[in-house]
Amino acid sequence: MRLIFMGSPDFAVPSLEALLASQHEVVCVYTQPPRPAGRGHKIQKTAVHQLAEKHNLAIHTPQHLKGEALEELLSTPCDAIVVVAYGILLPQAVIDHAPCVNVHFSALPRWRGAAPVQHAIFAGDVTTEICIAKLELKLDSGPVYLRKSFPLPENITTGEGYTWFSQEAATPLVQVMDDFENLTPIPQSENGITIAPKVTSDMRPIDWRKPAHEVHNHIRGMSPWPGATTVCGDEIWKILRSEKADRHGAAGEVLDITETGITVACGAGAVRLLVLQRPSKKAMDVADFVKGINLSVGNCFNSHGDL
Repeated sequence: MRLIFMGSPDFAVPSLEALLASQHEVVCVYTQPPRPAGRGHKIQKTAVHQLAEKHNLAIHTPQHLKGEALEELLSTPCDAIVVVAYGILLPQAVIDHAPCVNVHFSALPRWRGAAPVQHAIFAGDVTTEICIAKLELKLDSGPVYLRKSFPLPENITTGEGYTWFSQEAATPLVQVMDDFENLTPIPQSENGITIAPKVTSDMRPIDWRKPAHEVHNHIRGMSPWPGATTVCGDEIWKILRSEKADRHGAAGEVLDITETGITVACGAGAVRLLVLQRPSKKAMDVADFVKGINLSVGNCFNSHGDL
């Protein structure tokens, strides 16, 4: 099959790599334009852009699919369009141009939207799926060609989840494309629809009044970006990894400080903080972090504040 590939971040790379290694032809790649990134704000190409360059593929980086950019796409003959976290909405004209196959990291119709892994973790889901689905104009509502189920470990972070899913998605994607003409996608159920909107920086603050499992899920769902935060004295710390602990105390109270964790009480139960980051510093394992802080048992973290 002649394929147009549309994707941008690093977790779209394994899918493109798998298609390039398959019997199919990737005729061109669409990805988001280079943008400033990192502390130096240097202009950086997307991970998909960089891979496409290595393979000498035709690359298109429109700001949106309108006008000349849309006309150019519609003039490109193809058998299907594969979409993996492209980040730009596809107009109906593109959907009508060729079958659009989308890789989505949730058990559709659960967690339709931009941040399915984050919201599955926030909710404490214990299982999830990779869905290879037909893309429709309505958000993540299309019928599904193939589902692959996975357990969702209770301590996995969003970053780890996307890395894991991106690797696991490549095989079922190629399977679908290999047998595409013989597959009939199955409509999603109208029951159990949940929405996974984009995660924003105003969601960072930890509310220590919540039960330990909710605090833990918030921390791992926000890791590595934008990072769950808490106030300690006059600083705001990012908390990037935790685990649940069988302790009790006043919400936000520091119960224990060791090289294996800082234990903090929640509204019910407690969490043990394992990886933390101070402002303008690198993230550290707790064993190194505790060497440079002024913190005592009995201190309390504030639930409010942001970086």
